[in-house]
Amino acid sequence: MLAEHAPDVQAMFTAAYERLQDPKPENLHQAGATCRRVLKAVADYLYPTRAPITDSNGRERLVGEEQFVNRLLAYAEEHLPSTVGETWKQSLTDLAGRLDAMNALASKGVHAPEFALFEARHCAMQTYLVVGTSSD
Repeated sequence: MLAEHAPDVQAMFTAAYERLQDPKPENLHQAGATCRRVLKAVADYLYPTRAPITDSNGRERLVGEEQFVNRLLAYAEEHLPSTVGETWKQSLTDLAGRLDAMNALASKGVHAPEFALFEARHCAMQTYLVVGTSSD
């Protein structure tokens, strides 16, 4: 689906994995930054920016250009079957935690002076898993 509708994401993944093959600090930072760009690109495709929304808990959520994590969660909330009750709510909670942690890790690739190879690899792997799940 991504290859057809968001081919730039596929190219971003390829670039991130190529950077991981040469684990110089700059390459690792670039891989982390690319993972963050992948999440944003997927959010742009699945849930384009719009005016603030009200989530299932009655809270207003910003879903603008920079709130790509909120947009991914809004997409998930709209597409997860609510018939599973508490399991559904827990799935959203788990996804929110994972996305927040992934964004923080990918941002570390952008802002922190040190970004270890295992962190960059983990960031790329988790990004791939979340994107693959969200695009089914």
